[in-house]
Amino acid sequence: MFAATSNEGAHESVAWPASEATYAIGVHSCKDGGSAKSDTVALPSENGANFMVVGEKIISQRPTSQNGGFTLCTGSSFAAPVATAIGALVLAFMRQAVCKDEFEKANDVVDVDDIHTNRGMIKVLKAISTRPDNTGYYSLSTKMFWAKYYPVVGGVQNEEKAKEHAWRIIIDALRYS
Repeated sequence: MFAATSNEGAHESVAWPASEATYAIGVHSCKDGGSAKSDTVALPSENGANFMVVGEKIISQRPTSQNGGFTLCTGSSFAAPVATAIGALVLAFMRQAVCKDEFEKANDVVDVDDIHTNRGMIKVLKAISTRPDNTGYYSLSTKMFWAKYYPVVGGVQNEEKAKEHAWRIIIDALRYS
């Protein structure tokens, strides 16, 4: 479960359940694609994962009772669904038909189903994150496995090598983190 941390600012603690990695994966809001935390970000939780993901200027639809239309929203409540989508994409990548062989090989090395626990998902998300400011937050990129992967040969992306790269990150995260 992914949970919004808080929007009370840097002097406040992370709200429960986001403060406990046993119960939820805490998500903070960030700006500038993850290079800087939002002004409303709570203190990092000692027991939580402290992921940051874009949560500023998220396009949202206002209810009809509030005159409808689109508005820009900010906060960890808007960052949490983005992080949830990233987690869902990781799971979808692992379960796609073209990864069946890799999934089975990985399962010989690690318990791949551990990804379905908070602990396992946190390990993999940390492996695809950066730490932009050494303050205890992990910046979760929407580029996921491929943020630092550029094996383009002759102008063509090698999909098989990219898939191997992503699986190596998953296996190493589940094995060593």
